[in-house]
Parts: sequence; C-alpha cells; structure tokens
Amino acid sequence: MLGNKHEAEDAVQDIFVRAYEKLHLYKPNVLFSSWLYKIAYHYCLNLIRKRNIHQKFKWWFTHELTTESAEETVGKSLFDEPLHSALKQLSVEERN
Repeated sequence: MLGNKHEAEDAVQDIFVRAYEKLHLYKPNVLFSSWLYKIAYHYCLNLIRKRNIHQKFKWWFTHELTTESAEETVGKSLFDEPLHSALKQLSVEERN
C-alpha cells in the first residue's frame, strides 16, 4: 500500500505499538485480525495523506542530494519497479 519497503517496515512497528496501546479498546465480538487490519489500513492512509501534502509543498524545503546505496539500486531495479507497476494496474480495492 505504501510502495516503499523501508517505509512499510517502519509502519509495521508503529502499527503494532499503536495496537498494543489501544488493546483495551478491542472488543471480542470482532476478529482480532480484522481489528488489527483496520488499524494498519488507517495508519497507512494517514501516511499517504502526509506524503501527498509533503509533495505538494516540497518546493518550500531544500533537500540535499544523496546517492543511493548499491543495495537500494539493485532492489529498485529488480523488485520495486516491477512490483509497483504491477500494483498500479490493480484497483484501489484490489490493492487493499
């Protein structure tokens, strides 16, 4: 959903922390996996919204140019780009 492996790994950690903090709000009449999925889904939507806002106003910020590591370059060419293009072909519902 996020389209970035590193961002997704960070999101998973944050999602589990949030779920632990909100565990007292869990109601047993709903599957735990569904409850956890809902937390993850809304967390990712919020990240995407923040990313879009940042991109709209990125000209306000100055960014230093950095080079990619060899691992990132190979990962993008072998995995990220083909996976991203395959996911783009799916509808939003299918991706979720």
